Amino acid sequence: MYEHLGLFREAVATIREQQTLSSQLFRADREKAVAALQEQFDAVQRQKQIELLARSNSLKDAQISNQRLRQIVILLGAVVTVMGGVFVYLLYRRVRRANLQLREANRQLEFHAVRDPLTGLFNRRSFFELMSKRATDGAGGRREDDVPDGLLVLDIDHFKRINDNLGHAGGDAVLVELAKRLCSAVRDTDMVIRWGGEEFLIFLQRPVRTI
Repeated sequence: MYEHLGLFREAVATIREQQTLSSQLFRADREKAVAALQEQFDAVQRQKQIELLARSNSLKDAQISNQRLRQIVILLGAVVTVMGGVFVYLLYRRVRRANLQLREANRQLEFHAVRDPLTGLFNRRSFFELMSKRATDGAGGRREDDVPDGLLVLDIDHFKRINDNLGHAGGDAVLVELAKRLCSAVRDTDMVIRWGGEEFLIFLQRPVRTI
């Protein structure tokens, strides 16, 4: 209109104003687009940070779980080791106690095999075993200058009367006391034997000569 009316100055001013407005609108649109892109970029970065934090938390949780599991395994291993040690120790004590009882039983059997259960003196069997060993060793014969062994046989007079008057407990007490006195009266190398009932035998071994 300005150009048709010959108002060229106003037309140019209008064109410049339009260009200015277009430039401002373009800048505004560009700024909006840049702001939208920036916001979208920031949102993507935030999402990535959230994902990284989630992964880091998951990794830390897995590490904590592994550490707890390792601690549980170590604790269970320690408990099993302690329980195994206690079991082995108890089993060792039981076996050791059984061995001691067996050894004591064997010792008692050996003792009663050669000893009289009442007086603790040697019995006939021990004497016969000693004589058989002497015969096997060839010590049965002797020379004229050798000192011979000795045997003493003795019994308690009227022992039946003791049992009748004092009972078998009284008779046993007399046998035990006599055994003690006989052992105290002989040498350590001699053998006091309860032959049976109230009969006793003392085996006096010849002394060993020293040169």
